[in-house]
Amino acid sequence: MQHGDTKVANFAIDREGRVIACDWEWIGTGPATLDLGFYLAINAGRLARPKEAVISRYREFLEVALGFRLPNELWQGLRSIGILFGGVSLLWAKGLALESGAPKALAEWDWWAEQLERQASTYAS
Repeated sequence: MQHGDTKVANFAIDREGRVIACDWEWIGTGPATLDLGFYLAINAGRLARPKEAVISRYREFLEVALGFRLPNELWQGLRSIGILFGGVSLLWAKGLALESGAPKALAEWDWWAEQLERQASTYAS
């Protein structure tokens, strides 16, 4: 199951130190990486590390939860799905942010554009 609205504001730590998720507006079944893509898109300004490091750490946590290592080909497909979902969900906001002229907005746009172009070329060949 995926949460569907993965952003910092929808998570908390309970009294026992566990992370809990709330606001299940978009609950559904799908690859876990849908949440990863949305998380990367909506929390870009709040990430404590580069997106690639977040993606790598996410894979580590997912594999621990599953109890086995994902084959690279499967992981790349799941990663692609997440990136595409993040782009489809919030690329419009990244485009609007470009109007500010802020270097961070341009860097954010460039990262998503590069990722989406990479996905398009992968599926085009």
